[in-house]
Amino acid sequence: MSKTKLLLILAITIIPLGIVGFLIFQYSSRPPEAPKPKETQSEETENKTTALTASKLVDITIVNATIDDKNSIRYYSLDKGQTFRIPASGGESTILDETVLTGLTSVSWAPTSPYVLTKIQNRVYSYNYAENISYAFPIDVSSAQFLSDNRVFYTFQNKDGTVDLSVSNADGSNWTKIITLSSNAVFLKTIPLKNSISQTLVPSSYRASALRIINIDTGQATSVLDEKNGLNISWSPNGEIGIISYNTERGSGQLALSIVDKAGFELSKIPDVGTIAEKIVWSSDSKTAYFTKPEVANTKILPDDYYTSNLGEFNESLYKIDIDTATASQLSSNIGSVDSRDLFLNSAGTELFFINRRDNNLYKVPLR
Repeated sequence: MSKTKLLLILAITIIPLGIVGFLIFQYSSRPPEAPKPKETQSEETENKTTALTASKLVDITIVNATIDDKNSIRYYSLDKGQTFRIPASGGESTILDETVLTGLTSVSWAPTSPYVLTKIQNRVYSYNYAENISYAFPIDVSSAQFLSDNRVFYTFQNKDGTVDLSVSNADGSNWTKIITLSSNAVFLKTIPLKNSISQTLVPSSYRASALRIINIDTGQATSVLDEKNGLNISWSPNGEIGIISYNTERGSGQLALSIVDKAGFELSKIPDVGTIAEKIVWSSDSKTAYFTKPEVANTKILPDDYYTSNLGEFNESLYKIDIDTATASQLSSNIGSVDSRDLFLNSAGTELFFINRRDNNLYKVPLR
């Protein structure tokens, strides 16, 4: 074999082997690729935000419920008009009072005394369930609420259309007129521990309202906060701050939230979320609030369609608000096809309870 042929054969054999070796070296020295994200990650996130769902605690139509520091829930049966108790963990209900109240439409419980306010066939009554004694407020009294010290403030309808706002003991004794209002088309709410009452117009997206603070001791009413459409408020347990709910634009269904101080001055906005004030509930230390949000079509007008029960079918989401940072985080995108009202927490703040307006049954949702 000639020398030229030998060189040609060696070249043909060695060069491809060198190329292959070079490629193997390059591939083996390349850093490993990052693993591709799993397609199920978005599903896991979605499952996490829908994991908190509402479950029925009591399969009985009820008017209102309250919970004590031992996590015992008391409630009035709507159909029987009797008082029952059930552990917050669930189980069998036990009857507390066999007295039947026919025509019962509303109930509210005193903060610390054994009194309850009821409305029966449009008449307001107080009842001492420790002594089984009841008191009927005057027939022209249209509404009543407890103050933090267990006294009652109530509205008395005058013949000229005005309304007297008065304060008395729970049994109606030692009453004092505080102020006369031009109309009863207002929302009045106790400001806890402050001897004050807040007043707004009945909330509507088409109507602007100021926030008025009424001093019980002096009868002085002070308007604070710029007028806002759809304005309503939920006060913290310590009375130092509140969360206002309002419309971002007149006639829109878009609601927003802001934190105000006890004098009603706006401190900070809670970005990107909104709900109806009645769907806000506070932790006992006033550092955290939770709220449910109706997930409705943007053609609905809030809060108007809520008050007229014109929202149709919808699900509710659940949020937590950190008061210090004025931020809200979603805990669940869907707690169920419910319409929550009269929300309250257990003593540890780990469970949320509410009455479902659709069936008037009592439900609960774990918060963690």
